[in-house]
Amino acid sequence: MRICYTFWGVLLALTLSLCSGCSNLALRDAQSAYQQGDLATAQVKIDLYSEKNIEGRNAIIAQLEKGSIYRALEQYEQSNAAFEIANQQFEYWDMQPEFKIGDESAAMLTNLNMLPYRGYNYDRIMLYTYRALNYMQLGHVDKARVEMKRALNAQREAVSRNAKRLEKMQEQAEAKAQQERKKKSGGFNADKTLNSDKLKASMGAQFAELKKHQAYADYVNPFTEFLQGIYYMHASLDGSDLDQARLSLQRVRNMVPSNAYLGQDLDAILRLQAGSEREPITYVIYEAGLAPSRDDVRIDLPLFLVNDEVDYVAMAFPTLRMHNNYIATISISTPAGRIATQPIASMDSIIAQEFTNELPIIVTKTVLNSATKAAAAWAAKNATKKDDNVQFMVQLGTAIYQAATAEADLRTWATLPKEFQYARVATPADKTIKIGLGEGFFKEVKLDSGLINVVYVKSITLGHPPKVTQFVLRK
Repeated sequence: MRICYTFWGVLLALTLSLCSGCSNLALRDAQSAYQQGDLATAQVKIDLYSEKNIEGRNAIIAQLEKGSIYRALEQYEQSNAAFEIANQQFEYWDMQPEFKIGDESAAMLTNLNMLPYRGYNYDRIMLYTYRALNYMQLGHVDKARVEMKRALNAQREAVSRNAKRLEKMQEQAEAKAQQERKKKSGGFNADKTLNSDKLKASMGAQFAELKKHQAYADYVNPFTEFLQGIYYMHASLDGSDLDQARLSLQRVRNMVPSNAYLGQDLDAILRLQAGSEREPITYVIYEAGLAPSRDDVRIDLPLFLVNDEVDYVAMAFPTLRMHNNYIATISISTPAGRIATQPIASMDSIIAQEFTNELPIIVTKTVLNSATKAAAAWAAKNATKKDDNVQFMVQLGTAIYQAATAEADLRTWATLPKEFQYARVATPADKTIKIGLGEGFFKEVKLDSGLINVVYVKSITLGHPPKVTQFVLRK
Protein backbone atom coordinates (compact mmCIF):
# COMPACT_ATOMS: atom_id res chain seq x y z
CA MET A 1 0.00 0.00 0.00
CA ARG A 2 2.81 2.42 0.86
CA ILE A 3 4.41 1.68 -2.52
CA CYS A 4 1.10 2.52 -4.22
CA TYR A 5 0.93 5.83 -2.34
CA THR A 6 4.49 6.59 -3.36
CA PHE A 7 3.72 5.89 -7.04
CA TRP A 8 0.64 8.12 -7.12
CA GLY A 9 2.40 10.80 -5.11
CA VAL A 10 5.28 10.91 -7.59
CA LEU A 11 2.84 10.96 -10.52
CA LEU A 12 0.88 13.84 -8.99
CA ALA A 13 4.04 15.82 -8.29
CA LEU A 14 5.27 15.32 -11.85
CA THR A 15 1.90 16.45 -13.23
CA LEU A 16 1.94 19.61 -11.11
CA SER A 17 5.51 20.33 -12.15
CA LEU A 18 4.70 19.93 -15.84
CA CYS A 19 1.70 22.26 -15.49
CA SER A 20 3.83 24.98 -13.91
CA GLY A 21 6.50 24.47 -16.58
CA CYS A 22 4.02 24.92 -19.45
CA SER A 23 2.63 28.07 -17.86
CA ASN A 24 6.08 29.59 -17.44
CA LEU A 25 7.02 28.64 -21.00
CA ALA A 26 4.07 30.66 -22.31
CA LEU A 27 5.24 33.63 -20.25
CA ARG A 28 8.80 33.31 -21.52
CA ASP A 29 7.52 33.21 -25.12
CA ALA A 30 5.94 36.64 -24.67
CA GLN A 31 9.05 37.98 -22.95
CA SER A 32 11.31 36.58 -25.67
CA ALA A 33 9.29 38.23 -28.45
CA TYR A 34 9.59 41.57 -26.65
CA GLN A 35 13.33 41.11 -26.11
CA GLN A 36 13.73 40.56 -29.85
CA GLY A 37 11.87 43.79 -30.56
CA ASP A 38 8.83 41.99 -31.99
CA LEU A 39 6.17 43.94 -30.12
CA ALA A 40 3.26 42.68 -32.25
CA THR A 41 4.01 39.05 -31.39
CA ALA A 42 4.69 39.97 -27.77
CA GLN A 43 1.25 41.59 -27.61
CA VAL A 44 -0.52 38.51 -28.97
CA LYS A 45 1.31 36.15 -26.63
CA ILE A 46 0.91 38.28 -23.51
CA ASP A 47 -2.81 38.70 -24.25
CA LEU A 48 -3.25 34.92 -24.33
CA TYR A 49 -1.19 34.45 -21.18
CA SER A 50 -2.83 37.25 -19.20
CA GLU A 51 -6.36 36.09 -20.10
CA LYS A 52 -5.56 32.78 -18.42
CA ASN A 53 -4.01 34.53 -15.43
CA ILE A 54 -6.42 37.28 -14.42
CA GLU A 55 -6.27 35.73 -10.95
CA GLY A 56 -4.11 33.12 -9.30
CA ARG A 57 -0.43 32.57 -8.71
CA ASN A 58 0.77 34.18 -11.97
CA ALA A 59 -1.65 37.11 -12.12
CA ILE A 60 0.84 39.76 -10.99
CA ILE A 61 3.63 38.83 -13.41
CA ALA A 62 1.13 38.44 -16.27
CA GLN A 63 -0.34 41.92 -15.79
CA LEU A 64 3.04 43.60 -15.20
CA GLU A 65 4.32 42.23 -18.50
CA LYS A 66 1.10 43.16 -20.28
CA GLY A 67 1.28 46.68 -18.89
CA SER A 68 4.82 47.32 -20.08
CA ILE A 69 4.29 45.69 -23.50
CA TYR A 70 1.21 47.84 -24.13
CA ARG A 71 3.15 50.87 -22.91
CA ALA A 72 5.88 50.13 -25.46
CA LEU A 73 3.11 50.01 -28.09
CA GLU A 74 1.99 53.50 -26.93
CA GLN A 75 -1.38 52.13 -25.85
CA TYR A 76 -1.29 53.91 -22.53
CA GLU A 77 -4.89 53.39 -21.40
CA GLN A 78 -4.65 49.62 -21.93
CA SER A 79 -1.28 49.67 -20.19
CA ASN A 80 -2.72 51.39 -17.14
CA ALA A 81 -5.66 48.98 -17.09
CA ALA A 82 -3.25 46.04 -16.88
CA PHE A 83 -1.19 47.79 -14.22
CA GLU A 84 -4.35 48.42 -12.20
CA ILE A 85 -5.17 44.70 -12.24
CA ALA A 86 -1.61 44.00 -11.10
CA ASN A 87 -2.03 46.56 -8.32
CA GLN A 88 -5.27 44.90 -7.18
CA GLN A 89 -3.49 41.55 -7.14
CA PHE A 90 -0.69 43.03 -5.03
CA GLU A 91 -3.32 44.21 -2.56
CA TYR A 92 -5.01 40.79 -2.58
CA TRP A 93 -1.81 38.87 -1.92
CA ASP A 94 -0.75 41.36 0.74
CA MET A 95 -3.86 40.29 2.65
CA GLN A 96 -3.00 36.60 2.34
CA PRO A 97 -0.60 34.81 4.70
CA GLU A 98 2.92 34.68 3.33
CA PHE A 99 2.90 30.89 3.50
CA LYS A 100 -0.34 29.05 2.71
CA ILE A 101 -0.39 25.32 3.45
CA GLY A 102 -1.80 24.31 0.07
CA ASP A 103 0.64 26.40 -1.94
CA GLU A 104 3.62 25.42 0.19
CA SER A 105 2.80 21.70 0.06
CA ALA A 106 2.56 21.72 -3.73
CA ALA A 107 5.77 23.73 -4.01
CA MET A 108 7.67 21.51 -1.59
CA LEU A 109 6.67 18.40 -3.57
CA THR A 110 7.39 19.92 -6.99
CA ASN A 111 9.20 23.25 -7.38
CA LEU A 112 8.90 26.85 -6.29
CA ASN A 113 7.04 27.86 -9.46
CA MET A 114 3.93 26.50 -7.75
CA LEU A 115 4.06 29.39 -5.28
CA PRO A 116 2.25 32.64 -6.15
CA TYR A 117 4.40 35.33 -7.72
CA ARG A 118 3.99 38.09 -5.15
CA GLY A 119 6.36 40.47 -6.90
CA TYR A 120 9.36 42.42 -5.73
CA ASN A 121 9.58 45.89 -4.27
CA TYR A 122 11.02 47.25 -7.53
CA ASP A 123 7.95 45.77 -9.29
CA ARG A 124 5.59 47.84 -7.16
CA ILE A 125 7.66 51.00 -7.50
CA MET A 126 7.97 50.70 -11.29
CA LEU A 127 4.26 49.86 -11.63
CA TYR A 128 3.33 53.22 -10.08
CA THR A 129 6.12 55.01 -11.95
CA TYR A 130 4.88 53.71 -15.30
CA ARG A 131 1.28 54.55 -14.42
CA ALA A 132 2.37 58.12 -13.68
CA LEU A 133 4.20 58.32 -17.01
CA ASN A 134 1.20 56.86 -18.84
CA TYR A 135 -1.04 59.56 -17.39
CA MET A 136 1.45 62.25 -18.38
CA GLN A 137 1.64 60.88 -21.92
CA LEU A 138 -2.17 60.82 -22.08
CA GLY A 139 -2.20 64.48 -21.10
CA HIS A 140 -3.63 63.80 -17.62
CA VAL A 141 -0.78 65.38 -15.70
CA ASP A 142 -2.95 65.89 -12.62
CA LYS A 143 -3.71 62.15 -12.33
CA ALA A 144 0.00 61.36 -12.22
CA ARG A 145 0.24 62.96 -8.78
CA VAL A 146 -1.55 60.04 -7.08
CA GLU A 147 0.78 57.51 -8.72
CA MET A 148 3.83 59.50 -7.65
CA LYS A 149 2.65 59.33 -4.05
CA ARG A 150 1.99 55.60 -4.35
CA ALA A 151 5.52 55.05 -5.65
CA LEU A 152 6.98 57.02 -2.75
CA ASN A 153 4.92 54.99 -0.24
CA ALA A 154 6.05 51.74 -1.87
CA GLN A 155 9.67 52.77 -1.38
CA ARG A 156 9.08 53.65 2.27
CA GLU A 157 7.31 50.36 3.02
CA ALA A 158 9.83 48.15 1.22
CA VAL A 159 12.38 47.76 4.02
CA SER A 160 9.83 46.67 6.63
CA ARG A 161 8.05 44.40 4.13
CA ASN A 162 11.23 42.52 3.31
CA ALA A 163 12.21 42.21 6.99
CA LYS A 164 8.82 40.63 7.76
CA ARG A 165 9.16 38.17 4.88
CA LEU A 166 12.61 37.10 6.02
CA GLU A 167 11.34 36.63 9.57
CA LYS A 168 8.44 34.47 8.35
CA MET A 169 10.78 32.37 6.22
CA GLN A 170 13.08 31.77 9.19
CA GLU A 171 10.08 30.73 11.28
CA GLN A 172 9.01 28.27 8.60
CA ALA A 173 12.52 26.80 8.39
CA GLU A 174 12.62 26.34 12.18
CA ALA A 175 9.18 24.73 12.20
CA LYS A 176 10.28 22.35 9.47
CA ALA A 177 13.46 21.54 11.40
CA GLN A 178 11.50 20.73 14.56
CA GLN A 179 9.13 18.52 12.59
CA GLU A 180 11.99 16.60 10.99
CA ARG A 181 13.94 16.21 14.25
CA LYS A 182 11.01 14.23 15.68
CA LYS A 183 11.52 11.53 13.08
CA LYS A 184 13.72 8.61 14.07
CA SER A 185 15.05 8.17 10.54
CA GLY A 186 14.71 9.77 7.14
CA GLY A 187 14.17 13.19 8.69
CA PHE A 188 16.03 16.24 7.48
CA ASN A 189 18.33 18.39 9.61
CA ALA A 190 17.49 21.83 8.20
CA ASP A 191 19.81 23.80 10.49
CA LYS A 192 22.83 21.68 9.59
CA THR A 193 22.27 22.03 5.87
CA LEU A 194 21.49 25.75 5.91
CA ASN A 195 24.57 26.46 8.03
CA SER A 196 26.94 24.11 6.23
CA ASP A 197 30.28 25.45 4.97
CA LYS A 198 29.59 23.88 1.58
CA LEU A 199 26.37 25.86 1.16
CA LYS A 200 27.97 29.14 2.23
CA ALA A 201 30.98 28.63 -0.04
CA SER A 202 28.84 27.69 -3.03
CA MET A 203 26.52 30.65 -2.60
CA GLY A 204 29.43 33.04 -2.14
CA ALA A 205 31.15 31.84 -5.30
CA GLN A 206 28.01 31.70 -7.43
CA PHE A 207 26.69 35.16 -6.61
CA ALA A 208 29.96 37.09 -6.17
CA GLU A 209 29.35 38.93 -9.47
CA LEU A 210 26.30 40.67 -8.01
CA LYS A 211 28.54 42.65 -5.68
CA LYS A 212 29.98 44.49 -8.68
CA HIS A 213 26.73 46.36 -9.20
CA GLN A 214 26.77 49.63 -7.29
CA ALA A 215 23.86 49.71 -4.84
CA TYR A 216 21.63 52.65 -4.04
CA ALA A 217 19.83 53.11 -0.74
CA ASP A 218 17.73 50.03 0.00
CA TYR A 219 14.75 49.78 -2.37
CA VAL A 220 15.09 53.36 -3.62
CA ASN A 221 14.73 53.84 -7.37
CA PRO A 222 16.56 57.03 -8.42
CA PHE A 223 14.51 57.31 -11.61
CA THR A 224 11.28 57.35 -9.62
CA GLU A 225 12.74 60.01 -7.34
CA PHE A 226 13.89 62.00 -10.38
CA LEU A 227 10.45 61.81 -11.99
CA GLN A 228 8.89 63.03 -8.76
CA GLY A 229 11.39 65.86 -8.71
CA ILE A 230 10.63 67.24 -12.15
CA TYR A 231 6.91 66.56 -11.69
CA TYR A 232 6.62 68.57 -8.47
CA MET A 233 8.91 71.19 -9.94
CA HIS A 234 6.92 71.82 -13.11
CA ALA A 235 3.39 70.68 -12.17
CA SER A 236 3.60 72.44 -8.82
CA LEU A 237 0.47 73.73 -7.15
CA ASP A 238 2.16 75.68 -4.37
CA GLY A 239 5.46 76.27 -2.61
CA SER A 240 5.37 72.93 -0.80
CA ASP A 241 5.56 71.15 -4.17
CA LEU A 242 8.78 72.99 -4.95
CA ASP A 243 10.14 71.92 -1.56
CA GLN A 244 9.25 68.32 -2.41
CA ALA A 245 10.89 68.67 -5.81
CA ARG A 246 14.11 69.97 -4.27
CA LEU A 247 14.22 67.15 -1.70
CA SER A 248 13.62 64.48 -4.35
CA LEU A 249 16.25 65.79 -6.73
CA GLN A 250 18.75 66.26 -3.91
CA ARG A 251 18.27 62.62 -2.93
CA VAL A 252 18.96 61.58 -6.51
CA ARG A 253 22.03 63.79 -6.68
CA ASN A 254 23.36 62.13 -3.52
CA MET A 255 22.93 58.72 -5.19
CA VAL A 256 24.10 59.76 -8.68
CA PRO A 257 26.59 62.61 -8.12
CA SER A 258 28.09 62.20 -11.61
CA ASN A 259 24.94 63.45 -13.36
CA ALA A 260 25.56 67.14 -14.12
CA TYR A 261 21.96 67.85 -15.16
CA LEU A 262 20.72 67.33 -11.60
CA GLY A 263 22.69 70.35 -10.46
CA GLN A 264 21.07 72.43 -13.20
CA ASP A 265 17.59 71.34 -12.08
CA LEU A 266 18.36 72.07 -8.43
CA ASP A 267 19.61 75.54 -9.38
CA ALA A 268 16.41 76.10 -11.39
CA ILE A 269 14.28 75.22 -8.33
CA LEU A 270 16.16 77.74 -6.21
CA ARG A 271 15.51 80.42 -8.84
CA LEU A 272 11.80 79.56 -8.89
CA GLN A 273 11.63 79.73 -5.10
CA ALA A 274 13.30 83.14 -5.30
CA GLY A 275 10.55 84.37 -7.63
CA SER A 276 12.16 84.03 -11.07
CA GLU A 277 10.08 83.32 -14.17
CA ARG A 278 10.07 79.80 -15.59
CA GLU A 279 12.28 79.20 -18.58
CA PRO A 280 11.22 76.92 -21.48
CA ILE A 281 12.99 73.60 -20.96
CA THR A 282 12.96 70.31 -22.85
CA TYR A 283 13.81 67.09 -21.04
CA VAL A 284 14.95 64.02 -22.95
CA ILE A 285 14.40 60.81 -20.97
CA TYR A 286 16.09 57.71 -22.33
CA GLU A 287 14.87 54.23 -21.36
CA ALA A 288 17.61 51.87 -22.51
CA GLY A 289 18.03 48.15 -22.98
CA LEU A 290 16.68 45.18 -21.06
CA ALA A 291 16.59 44.36 -17.36
CA PRO A 292 18.27 41.18 -16.12
CA SER A 293 16.54 37.92 -16.93
CA ARG A 294 16.91 34.78 -14.83
CA ASP A 295 18.71 31.55 -15.56
CA ASP A 296 19.00 28.56 -13.29
CA VAL A 297 22.19 27.05 -11.96
CA ARG A 298 22.39 23.61 -10.35
CA ILE A 299 24.69 23.10 -7.39
CA ASP A 300 25.36 19.80 -5.62
CA LEU A 301 24.83 20.42 -1.92
CA PRO A 302 24.66 18.15 1.13
CA LEU A 303 21.36 17.25 2.77
CA PHE A 304 21.89 16.06 6.33
CA LEU A 305 19.47 13.50 7.71
CA VAL A 306 18.69 13.19 11.42
CA ASN A 307 20.35 9.76 11.48
CA ASP A 308 23.62 11.43 10.38
CA GLU A 309 23.41 10.15 6.81
CA VAL A 310 24.44 12.67 4.16
CA ASP A 311 22.91 12.79 0.70
CA TYR A 312 24.22 15.13 -2.00
CA VAL A 313 21.40 16.61 -4.07
CA ALA A 314 21.47 18.88 -7.13
CA MET A 315 19.57 22.01 -6.14
CA ALA A 316 18.40 24.56 -8.71
CA PHE A 317 18.89 28.23 -7.86
CA PRO A 318 17.98 31.30 -9.93
CA THR A 319 20.76 33.60 -11.07
CA LEU A 320 20.68 36.92 -12.90
CA ARG A 321 21.79 37.30 -16.51
CA MET A 322 22.61 40.84 -17.61
CA HIS A 323 21.91 42.08 -21.15
CA ASN A 324 24.52 44.40 -22.63
CA ASN A 325 23.22 44.58 -26.21
CA TYR A 326 21.95 48.15 -26.05
CA ILE A 327 22.60 51.72 -27.19
CA ALA A 328 24.71 53.09 -24.36
CA THR A 329 23.78 56.76 -24.76
CA ILE A 330 21.98 59.16 -27.10
CA SER A 331 22.77 62.73 -28.12
CA ILE A 332 20.65 65.86 -28.41
CA SER A 333 21.57 68.60 -30.88
CA THR A 334 20.22 72.17 -30.90
CA PRO A 335 21.56 75.44 -32.33
CA ALA A 336 23.29 75.90 -28.95
CA GLY A 337 25.34 72.72 -29.36
CA ARG A 338 25.29 68.99 -28.79
CA ILE A 339 24.94 67.14 -25.48
CA ALA A 340 24.44 63.53 -24.40
CA THR A 341 22.16 61.84 -21.91
CA GLN A 342 23.65 60.80 -18.58
CA PRO A 343 22.63 57.84 -16.37
CA ILE A 344 20.05 58.47 -13.66
CA ALA A 345 19.23 54.91 -12.54
CA SER A 346 20.56 51.42 -13.24
CA MET A 347 17.81 48.82 -13.11
CA ASP A 348 20.59 46.23 -13.20
CA SER A 349 21.80 47.54 -9.84
CA ILE A 350 18.32 47.92 -8.35
CA ILE A 351 17.33 44.37 -9.31
CA ALA A 352 20.69 42.88 -8.30
CA GLN A 353 20.46 44.57 -4.90
CA GLU A 354 16.98 43.22 -4.17
CA PHE A 355 17.97 39.80 -5.51
CA THR A 356 20.86 39.80 -3.02
CA ASN A 357 18.55 40.88 -0.20
CA GLU A 358 16.11 38.12 -1.19
CA LEU A 359 18.80 35.45 -1.44
CA PRO A 360 18.44 34.10 2.14
CA ILE A 361 14.73 33.49 1.45
CA ILE A 362 15.48 31.87 -1.92
CA VAL A 363 18.13 29.59 -0.42
CA THR A 364 15.92 28.52 2.49
CA LYS A 365 12.96 27.75 0.22
CA THR A 366 15.17 25.82 -2.20
CA VAL A 367 16.78 23.74 0.54
CA LEU A 368 13.40 22.93 2.11
CA ASN A 369 12.04 22.01 -1.32
CA SER A 370 14.97 19.69 -2.07
CA ALA A 371 14.86 18.19 1.42
CA THR A 372 11.16 17.37 1.24
CA LYS A 373 11.65 15.50 -2.03
CA ALA A 374 14.81 13.78 -0.79
CA ALA A 375 13.04 12.64 2.38
CA ALA A 376 10.17 11.26 0.29
CA ALA A 377 12.66 9.39 -1.88
CA TRP A 378 14.41 8.00 1.19
CA ALA A 379 11.09 6.81 2.61
CA ALA A 380 10.16 5.12 -0.67
CA LYS A 381 13.54 3.40 -0.84
CA ASN A 382 13.26 2.22 2.77
CA ALA A 383 9.71 0.92 2.27
CA THR A 384 10.80 -1.36 -0.59
CA LYS A 385 14.10 -2.66 0.77
CA LYS A 386 12.76 -6.23 1.05
CA ASP A 387 12.19 -6.53 -2.69
CA ASP A 388 15.19 -5.61 -4.85
CA ASN A 389 13.23 -5.41 -8.09
CA VAL A 390 10.55 -3.16 -6.65
CA GLN A 391 13.16 -1.08 -4.89
CA PHE A 392 15.03 -0.57 -8.16
CA MET A 393 11.86 0.64 -9.91
CA VAL A 394 10.97 2.96 -7.03
CA GLN A 395 14.51 4.36 -6.93
CA LEU A 396 14.39 4.94 -10.68
CA GLY A 397 11.01 6.64 -10.39
CA THR A 398 12.05 8.90 -7.53
CA ALA A 399 15.30 9.80 -9.34
CA ILE A 400 13.30 10.86 -12.40
CA TYR A 401 10.88 12.73 -10.15
CA GLN A 402 13.66 14.63 -8.37
CA ALA A 403 15.41 15.51 -11.63
CA ALA A 404 12.18 16.61 -13.34
CA THR A 405 11.11 18.83 -10.46
CA ALA A 406 14.53 20.40 -9.75
CA GLU A 407 13.64 23.71 -11.34
CA ALA A 408 14.35 27.20 -10.05
CA ASP A 409 11.71 29.92 -10.04
CA LEU A 410 12.72 32.10 -13.00
CA ARG A 411 9.70 34.39 -13.05
CA THR A 412 10.72 38.03 -13.29
CA TRP A 413 9.45 41.25 -14.89
CA ALA A 414 11.70 40.89 -17.93
CA THR A 415 10.41 43.83 -20.00
CA LEU A 416 11.82 46.44 -17.65
CA PRO A 417 14.79 48.43 -19.02
CA LYS A 418 18.45 48.11 -18.19
CA GLU A 419 18.78 51.76 -17.19
CA PHE A 420 17.31 55.24 -17.35
CA GLN A 421 19.16 58.36 -18.50
CA TYR A 422 18.22 61.97 -19.08
CA ALA A 423 19.35 65.32 -20.41
CA ARG A 424 17.86 68.82 -20.30
CA VAL A 425 18.21 71.65 -22.81
CA ALA A 426 16.80 75.13 -23.23
CA THR A 427 13.98 74.75 -25.74
CA PRO A 428 15.17 76.19 -29.08
CA ALA A 429 13.25 79.07 -30.62
CA ASP A 430 12.33 76.93 -33.63
CA LYS A 431 11.03 74.15 -31.32
CA THR A 432 13.19 71.56 -33.06
CA ILE A 433 15.83 69.19 -31.69
CA LYS A 434 17.79 66.40 -33.32
CA ILE A 435 18.32 63.17 -31.41
CA GLY A 436 21.26 60.91 -32.21
CA LEU A 437 20.25 57.31 -31.65
CA GLY A 438 23.52 55.49 -32.26
CA GLU A 439 25.36 54.28 -35.39
CA GLY A 440 24.78 57.53 -37.27
CA PHE A 441 20.99 57.42 -36.96
CA PHE A 442 19.33 60.76 -36.19
CA LYS A 443 15.72 61.73 -35.69
CA GLU A 444 14.46 65.29 -35.91
CA VAL A 445 11.76 66.04 -33.36
CA LYS A 446 9.36 68.96 -33.72
CA LEU A 447 8.48 69.84 -30.14
CA ASP A 448 5.00 70.49 -28.81
CA SER A 449 4.09 74.03 -27.82
CA GLY A 450 4.55 73.53 -24.09
CA LEU A 451 6.64 75.54 -21.68
CA ILE A 452 8.10 72.32 -20.28
CA ASN A 453 8.37 69.49 -22.83
CA VAL A 454 9.45 65.90 -22.28
CA VAL A 455 10.77 63.76 -25.13
CA TYR A 456 10.76 60.07 -24.22
CA VAL A 457 13.10 57.73 -26.09
CA LYS A 458 12.84 53.96 -25.65
CA SER A 459 15.34 51.49 -27.11
CA ILE A 460 15.09 47.75 -26.42
CA THR A 461 18.16 46.36 -28.19
CA LEU A 462 20.71 47.21 -30.85
CA GLY A 463 19.38 46.64 -34.35
CA HIS A 464 15.85 47.80 -33.59
CA PRO A 465 14.86 51.44 -34.13
CA PRO A 466 14.13 53.30 -30.89
CA LYS A 467 10.68 54.76 -30.30
CA VAL A 468 10.41 58.50 -29.73
CA THR A 469 7.34 60.08 -28.13
CA GLN A 470 6.72 63.34 -26.28
CA PHE A 471 4.34 65.06 -23.88
CA VAL A 472 3.87 68.44 -22.26
CA LEU A 473 4.55 68.65 -18.54
CA ARG A 474 3.59 72.33 -18.26
CA LYS A 475 1.75 74.40 -20.85
